[in-house]
Amino acid sequence: MSGDLPKQARSDKTGSPGTAAGSRTDTAIPARLMIALAISATACLALASLTYGTNDVLYFQSFVAKAAHDGTGALYRDGAKLIAYHPEAIAPMTHPPAILAPLAGLQYLENVSRIPFHFWFRLVTTIAHLVSGLFVWRLMSAKAAIYYLLCPAAIMIAGFHGNTDPLVVAVLLACIYAAERKCPAWSGVLFAIACSIKVWPLFLVPAFGLGLETWRARLRFCVSAAAVAAVLTVPYLFGDSEAILSNLLGYHGAGGMWGLSQLSWYVRVGVPVTFSAIAALVVYLRVRRASLSYMIGSSIILFLVLTPGFSVQYLAWILPFCFLFGSQVTGAVYATSSVFLAIVYTYWSGGLPWYFADSLIPHAGSGLVGYSAALCWTTLAISTVSAVWLRRSESNAGH
Repeated sequence: MSGDLPKQARSDKTGSPGTAAGSRTDTAIPARLMIALAISATACLALASLTYGTNDVLYFQSFVAKAAHDGTGALYRDGAKLIAYHPEAIAPMTHPPAILAPLAGLQYLENVSRIPFHFWFRLVTTIAHLVSGLFVWRLMSAKAAIYYLLCPAAIMIAGFHGNTDPLVVAVLLACIYAAERKCPAWSGVLFAIACSIKVWPLFLVPAFGLGLETWRARLRFCVSAAAVAAVLTVPYLFGDSEAILSNLLGYHGAGGMWGLSQLSWYVRVGVPVTFSAIAALVVYLRVRRASLSYMIGSSIILFLVLTPGFSVQYLAWILPFCFLFGSQVTGAVYATSSVFLAIVYTYWSGGLPWYFADSLIPHAGSGLVGYSAALCWTTLAISTVSAVWLRRSESNAGH
């Protein structure tokens, strides 16, 4: 399997971290990558134009309406009554408040253009997906970027689902790129921006803490991240800091049919177990002299295996990093995650063709969803073991 790894994922002969993006000097986008970008963009935009997406799109638009009418504090305290489909339902606001301004901008675009919010939102996530592909190219290889851009799961999440995870992934990849180009201050800025879109990158703090090479770099990363986070978050805390912090830090996703979340006892202990395991893994990878990218990818895949709460769009987090673990892992994860998402969206949509994937209405076929979820989770679990074993084998070979 190690022969499938791109050079950027390997350790050099001295056992030091593999070459990073900063060592590359080529800037021209290869023709085959341009073709992949065009195909991926076309597929995403077709989905964005012809469908509504999932309930998440409706939630975001309802958040904007609630905040505009009653204020940010009321949104976090009371949640938002849905503006369509389920007007009796109330969605809790669990996203950082900094995302409200961009969402209001998308609502403004709908108002002036008459092009619906759900298209504008997924146009933004499509652009983020394409930008992520370019960062995968810079961090790994053109082959890895092409695989990622054409991955059906990545296309479905960016072009159909309608959540901010593709944005977080794009900013996170830019953050890693800045760190590996020896720009820790800019990396910290980008990390704070990513956490201001969604808070989930916080579990990657151990990876950045040990992945950065010097204490000076760590200090610059932390200072710049804290400063930007304060600018983006503190002004909103004057409205209702208790409600905002409670919603942000208290949300753990849904359980249901995903992995260990099916065990009632594990749900109670899953959060500390997951974070402790990630910290231990990062220490292990640091000893094995893994690169920052490898630490981040390994942390994400372990999180997806151990998390007591899960939403299907979380799969977007791992897809750009799969190639670090070899083409076999990439193929397995891409295949099972794509099948799982296709089945879930079809189930939520009540069949084909997709338009509005309504997760609030039960449909027939939940057994197939459960089987596909189990297959996807098992693949990720095996891939996690493979990634750790591969790091061990590469490190031993270096010595």
